[in-house]
Amino acid sequence: MSEKVIYKECCVIGCGISGIAVARWLKKYNFDFVVLEKSEDIAGLWRYKENDYGVMSFTHINVSKYNYSFSDYQFPKESVEFMHHSHIYEYAKSYMKMHNLYDYTKFNHQVILLEELNKSDVLYSENLKFQNMDNYERLWKLTVKVENREIVYISPYVAVATGHHFAPKHVKFPGQETFTGEIIHSVKYKNAKFNKMAGKKVLLVGIGNSSVDIADNLVTQGECTSVTISSKSGSWVFPNYINGYTTDLYPSRFMLSLPWQYTTIIYENLIKFICGDPKKYNLNPNSRALQYHPTVSPRNIVKGNDS
Repeated sequence: MSEKVIYKECCVIGCGISGIAVARWLKKYNFDFVVLEKSEDIAGLWRYKENDYGVMSFTHINVSKYNYSFSDYQFPKESVEFMHHSHIYEYAKSYMKMHNLYDYTKFNHQVILLEELNKSDVLYSENLKFQNMDNYERLWKLTVKVENREIVYISPYVAVATGHHFAPKHVKFPGQETFTGEIIHSVKYKNAKFNKMAGKKVLLVGIGNSSVDIADNLVTQGECTSVTISSKSGSWVFPNYINGYTTDLYPSRFMLSLPWQYTTIIYENLIKFICGDPKKYNLNPNSRALQYHPTVSPRNIVKGNDS
């Protein structure tokens, strides 16, 4: 049985980067809100944890500081353009402090159930009034675990900011049960030494940003005898810089106003000019460069050199 019922105008689930951004603007417009964070700290995946969900020990952001900052709080001019995860974490903490968002955040509060509140429920009240709204279409009931008890929050608005990378997708391959080596998901990878992969032969399935980062770490830190990336659809791998400027600075209002088919031709030719034709490295993309989420890497993926 729940020990406590709390009514709020808005409940934010998760205190990662998105949850922090939502909280900042709810506070700006004087909403009565709460941020419910299941862990003991902020920043979600940007807070490094050896045995839990989060970034790898060597992770640097692959979006430049110019495009990965809060609109009212830029990174310091002296900071590098592609920062280490520890700098992102400190940046998020300083933003929380600047807007006093810690005062609105409940740590170790895990939302275990979110459901629409039935009008027949004793907790439902049609006469419920909030500071910023007289009418609302529905109410939501959040059951929150706090240590060994449960708390219920009732709110007309809920912002779900739990992160789309939180739950890894595991796949099974034919014959996998006879494989004598180790199989892990990239979410479990922290670095070659921590995962005891130094000097081994490694196959990476998929060619997203995590895959190319891990491949680079396996070669540079792990000195692995063989590192192979396997991908069914191939990829266009974007460089971090084009002509000395971060790649993500080039999209302008003019570029974004063009049909993507024209824009992708420009980017494909730039990638070929800087890095070479992806077919040369067996990347063999079966889509256009801007059709899907780009893979970004500061290093080239060299055919035959396992890097």
